[in-house]
Order: sequence, then C-alpha cells, then structure tokens
Amino acid sequence: MEDIADIRVGEFENTHYSRFASHEVYGSAVFLGIGKKASLNAVSFTQEVEARMNEISKTLPNDVIVTKIQDEGANAAEATSHLIKDLILSIVIVVGVLVVFLGFKNALNTATSIPLILALVFLFAYV
Repeated sequence: MEDIADIRVGEFENTHYSRFASHEVYGSAVFLGIGKKASLNAVSFTQEVEARMNEISKTLPNDVIVTKIQDEGANAAEATSHLIKDLILSIVIVVGVLVVFLGFKNALNTATSIPLILALVFLFAYV
C-alpha cells in the first residue's frame, strides 16, 4: 500500500498555505476531507464521523478549532425527509381519487393490494 501522507515532527518551513475564515475565526488551516464508500449510509456515516471528531477535538490544543465545512449527511437526511413526505401525500391523493371513482370498498381493496404487491416485488428483488 502506498503512503498517503508525509508526517514530520518538529518545526519546518511552510511551502503551501491554507487559510480559513468564518464568523468566529480567521487564520491558517488544515483541511481534511472524509468521504464515504458508495455502499454506506451517508446519514449514519456523518454522525459517526462527527462523534469521532468530537472525541479527537477534546485531545487537541485549545487554539486548534475543528470546524465542519460541508455535511452530505444533512443533505441526504433532508432529501429523504422530503421524499417520505411526498410519498405519504401521493398515497393520500391516490386513495382519494380511488374513493371518488371506485367507491370506498373497492378503493380500500386497491389501496391495500398495491403496497402489498410492491412489497413482494422488493422482497423477491432482495432475495
């Protein structure tokens, strides 16, 4: 496996500079990018990384500030939340249309059978 970093202890001359500015702080910075594997859940991954970074930041000197710049987990959680809300609204609208055109009993049969068939399709696809 190849080395991914050059770690040196002690004083050295800077050849590259990074700066960071926010409402609270401005100064030199070290940027660390952490990415997830394609098969991982973005929400749980970012929660685990954040918990680990909180543990690590307790061991750092007081003048070192750990700041999160981008959080894909929050974006994924928000998108999932909107998707679930839209799904529920769609189900309510479909059941309402079925009741108007088929009557309550037939609409109930259809509204029950569609999710069951969909669940069976996903079950067979999973197996």
